Amino acid sequence: MKKKITEITEIPEIDPELKKLAEADGVKIVARSPQRLKQFLEGAITLGELEGIDKDVQMKIAKNGFTLLNQGKLAKAKTIFEGLLALDPFDAYFHTALGSIAFRDKNMETALKHFDKALSINPFFSTARAHRGEIRLARNNFTGAIEDLIEAINADPENKQPATQRARALIGTIKEIMAKIEKNPEAAKIEAERALKNQQSKE
Repeated sequence: MKKKITEITEIPEIDPELKKLAEADGVKIVARSPQRLKQFLEGAITLGELEGIDKDVQMKIAKNGFTLLNQGKLAKAKTIFEGLLALDPFDAYFHTALGSIAFRDKNMETALKHFDKALSINPFFSTARAHRGEIRLARNNFTGAIEDLIEAINADPENKQPATQRARALIGTIKEIMAKIEKNPEAAKIEAERALKNQQSKE
Protein backbone atom coordinates (compact mmCIF):
# COMPACT_ATOMS: atom_id res chain seq x y z
CA MET A 1 0.00 0.00 0.00
CA LYS A 2 1.37 3.42 -0.99
CA LYS A 3 1.85 5.93 1.77
CA LYS A 4 -0.10 9.16 1.59
CA ILE A 5 1.81 12.42 1.50
CA THR A 6 0.87 13.17 5.09
CA GLU A 7 2.32 9.81 6.21
CA ILE A 8 5.82 10.53 4.88
CA THR A 9 7.84 12.66 7.25
CA GLU A 10 11.05 13.04 5.24
CA ILE A 11 12.49 12.39 1.78
CA PRO A 12 15.19 9.68 1.66
CA GLU A 13 18.72 10.98 1.07
CA ILE A 14 20.91 9.45 -1.60
CA ASP A 15 23.79 7.40 -0.23
CA PRO A 16 26.97 9.56 -0.52
CA GLU A 17 28.91 6.74 -2.21
CA LEU A 18 26.15 6.27 -4.78
CA LYS A 19 25.87 10.02 -5.36
CA LYS A 20 29.62 10.19 -5.98
CA LEU A 21 29.41 7.37 -8.55
CA ALA A 22 26.47 9.02 -10.29
CA GLU A 23 28.20 12.41 -10.46
CA ALA A 24 31.35 10.71 -11.80
CA ASP A 25 29.15 9.45 -14.65
CA GLY A 26 28.11 13.02 -15.46
CA VAL A 27 24.85 13.17 -13.53
CA LYS A 28 23.87 16.51 -12.06
CA ILE A 29 21.50 15.97 -9.16
CA VAL A 30 18.42 18.01 -10.07
CA ALA A 31 16.53 20.36 -7.80
CA ARG A 32 13.30 18.94 -6.47
CA SER A 33 10.44 20.85 -8.04
CA PRO A 34 7.16 20.92 -6.09
CA GLN A 35 5.41 18.99 -8.85
CA ARG A 36 8.05 16.23 -9.00
CA LEU A 37 8.17 16.06 -5.23
CA LYS A 38 4.40 15.60 -5.15
CA GLN A 39 4.68 12.80 -7.75
CA PHE A 40 7.29 11.04 -5.63
CA LEU A 41 5.24 11.35 -2.46
CA GLU A 42 2.24 9.90 -4.28
CA GLY A 43 4.32 6.97 -5.53
CA ALA A 44 4.11 8.01 -9.19
CA ILE A 45 7.91 8.26 -9.65
CA THR A 46 10.91 6.67 -7.95
CA LEU A 47 13.61 8.43 -5.96
CA GLY A 48 15.95 7.92 -8.92
CA GLU A 49 13.54 9.76 -11.19
CA LEU A 50 13.08 12.48 -8.60
CA GLU A 51 16.83 13.04 -8.34
CA GLY A 52 17.54 12.74 -12.07
CA ILE A 53 19.51 9.49 -11.90
CA ASP A 54 18.04 7.52 -14.80
CA LYS A 55 18.12 3.76 -15.40
CA ASP A 56 21.11 3.91 -17.76
CA VAL A 57 23.22 5.50 -15.04
CA GLN A 58 21.82 3.14 -12.40
CA MET A 59 22.84 0.13 -14.49
CA LYS A 60 26.35 1.53 -14.99
CA ILE A 61 26.67 1.89 -11.24
CA ALA A 62 25.26 -1.63 -10.85
CA LYS A 63 28.13 -2.94 -13.00
CA ASN A 64 30.55 -1.53 -10.44
CA GLY A 65 28.59 -3.25 -7.69
CA PHE A 66 28.59 -6.52 -9.62
CA THR A 67 32.38 -6.32 -10.05
CA LEU A 68 32.77 -5.83 -6.30
CA LEU A 69 30.45 -8.78 -5.70
CA ASN A 70 32.55 -11.01 -7.95
CA GLN A 71 35.68 -9.85 -6.14
CA GLY A 72 34.16 -10.94 -2.85
CA LYS A 73 33.94 -7.37 -1.54
CA LEU A 74 30.48 -7.99 -0.18
CA ALA A 75 30.17 -5.00 2.15
CA LYS A 76 31.02 -2.50 -0.60
CA ALA A 77 28.77 -4.26 -3.11
CA LYS A 78 25.94 -4.26 -0.58
CA THR A 79 26.28 -0.51 -0.03
CA ILE A 80 25.98 0.14 -3.76
CA PHE A 81 23.00 -2.12 -4.34
CA GLU A 82 21.17 -0.89 -1.26
CA GLY A 83 21.60 2.62 -2.61
CA LEU A 84 20.35 1.54 -6.03
CA LEU A 85 17.38 -0.20 -4.46
CA ALA A 86 16.49 3.05 -2.69
CA LEU A 87 16.50 4.76 -6.10
CA ASP A 88 14.25 2.08 -7.60
CA PRO A 89 12.68 -0.46 -5.23
CA PHE A 90 10.94 -2.14 -8.19
CA ASP A 91 14.08 -3.37 -9.94
CA ALA A 92 14.34 -7.18 -9.90
CA TYR A 93 18.08 -7.08 -10.65
CA PHE A 94 18.88 -4.96 -7.60
CA HIS A 95 16.90 -7.32 -5.37
CA THR A 96 18.65 -10.31 -6.94
CA ALA A 97 22.08 -8.77 -6.38
CA LEU A 98 21.30 -8.13 -2.72
CA GLY A 99 19.96 -11.66 -2.46
CA SER A 100 23.20 -13.01 -3.93
CA ILE A 101 25.24 -10.97 -1.46
CA ALA A 102 23.18 -12.28 1.46
CA PHE A 103 23.45 -15.81 0.02
CA ARG A 104 27.26 -15.63 -0.05
CA ASP A 105 27.21 -14.16 3.44
CA LYS A 106 25.13 -17.19 4.53
CA ASN A 107 22.18 -14.98 5.51
CA MET A 108 19.56 -17.22 3.91
CA GLU A 109 16.47 -15.48 5.29
CA THR A 110 17.51 -12.14 3.80
CA ALA A 111 18.55 -13.81 0.56
CA LEU A 112 15.20 -15.55 0.27
CA LYS A 113 13.34 -12.30 0.92
CA HIS A 114 15.17 -10.56 -1.93
CA PHE A 115 14.79 -13.48 -4.34
CA ASP A 116 11.06 -13.69 -3.54
CA LYS A 117 10.69 -9.97 -4.21
CA ALA A 118 12.71 -10.14 -7.42
CA LEU A 119 10.51 -12.96 -8.71
CA SER A 120 7.33 -11.11 -7.75
CA ILE A 121 8.57 -8.29 -10.01
CA ASN A 122 9.94 -10.55 -12.76
CA PRO A 123 8.94 -14.24 -12.56
CA PHE A 124 11.31 -15.04 -15.43
CA PHE A 125 14.51 -13.81 -13.76
CA SER A 126 16.59 -16.97 -14.11
CA THR A 127 19.33 -15.99 -11.63
CA ALA A 128 16.88 -15.25 -8.81
CA ARG A 129 14.96 -18.43 -9.62
CA ALA A 130 18.11 -20.60 -9.63
CA HIS A 131 19.43 -19.18 -6.37
CA ARG A 132 16.08 -19.62 -4.66
CA GLY A 133 16.14 -23.20 -5.86
CA GLU A 134 19.52 -23.66 -4.20
CA ILE A 135 18.15 -22.33 -0.91
CA ARG A 136 15.17 -24.67 -1.14
CA LEU A 137 17.54 -27.55 -1.81
CA ALA A 138 19.57 -26.63 1.27
CA ARG A 139 16.33 -26.79 3.26
CA ASN A 140 15.45 -30.19 1.78
CA ASN A 141 12.46 -28.77 -0.08
CA PHE A 142 13.14 -30.94 -3.11
CA THR A 143 9.82 -30.26 -4.83
CA GLY A 144 10.22 -26.48 -4.55
CA ALA A 145 13.89 -26.70 -5.53
CA ILE A 146 13.13 -28.68 -8.68
CA GLU A 147 10.33 -26.28 -9.61
CA ASP A 148 12.62 -23.25 -9.30
CA LEU A 149 15.60 -24.87 -11.01
CA ILE A 150 13.52 -26.05 -13.97
CA GLU A 151 11.94 -22.58 -14.30
CA ALA A 152 15.44 -21.06 -14.23
CA ILE A 153 16.54 -23.36 -17.05
CA ASN A 154 13.42 -22.58 -19.08
CA ALA A 155 14.04 -18.83 -18.63
CA ASP A 156 17.61 -19.22 -19.92
CA PRO A 157 17.44 -21.89 -22.64
CA GLU A 158 20.82 -20.88 -24.07
CA ASN A 159 22.44 -21.54 -20.68
CA LYS A 160 24.16 -18.15 -20.60
CA GLN A 161 23.91 -17.41 -16.88
CA PRO A 162 26.28 -19.13 -14.42
CA ALA A 163 23.32 -19.62 -12.05
CA THR A 164 21.45 -21.49 -14.79
CA GLN A 165 24.47 -23.70 -15.41
CA ARG A 166 24.47 -24.57 -11.71
CA ALA A 167 20.73 -25.20 -11.91
CA ARG A 168 21.27 -27.81 -14.64
CA ALA A 169 23.91 -29.57 -12.57
CA LEU A 170 21.75 -29.52 -9.45
CA ILE A 171 18.71 -30.97 -11.24
CA GLY A 172 20.67 -34.11 -12.02
CA THR A 173 21.94 -34.31 -8.46
CA ILE A 174 18.46 -33.88 -6.99
CA LYS A 175 17.08 -36.69 -9.10
CA GLU A 176 19.75 -39.00 -7.73
CA ILE A 177 19.10 -37.84 -4.17
CA MET A 178 15.33 -38.31 -4.42
CA ALA A 179 15.87 -41.85 -5.62
CA LYS A 180 17.77 -42.54 -2.39
CA ILE A 181 15.41 -40.83 0.05
CA GLU A 182 13.22 -43.87 0.71
CA LYS A 183 16.24 -46.05 1.43
CA ASN A 184 18.14 -43.62 3.65
CA PRO A 185 16.65 -40.13 4.26
CA GLU A 186 19.53 -38.96 6.44
CA ALA A 187 22.15 -39.92 3.86
CA ALA A 188 20.11 -38.13 1.20
CA LYS A 189 20.08 -34.97 3.33
CA ILE A 190 23.86 -35.10 3.74
CA GLU A 191 24.32 -35.60 0.02
CA ALA A 192 22.06 -32.63 -0.76
CA GLU A 193 24.10 -30.39 1.54
CA ARG A 194 27.33 -31.62 -0.07
CA ALA A 195 25.98 -30.97 -3.56
CA LEU A 196 25.01 -27.42 -2.64
CA LYS A 197 28.43 -26.69 -1.13
CA ASN A 198 30.14 -28.06 -4.24
CA GLN A 199 28.10 -25.78 -6.48
CA GLN A 200 28.71 -22.75 -4.28
CA SER A 201 32.46 -23.36 -4.38
CA LYS A 202 32.32 -23.00 -8.18
CA GLU A 203 30.96 -19.42 -8.00
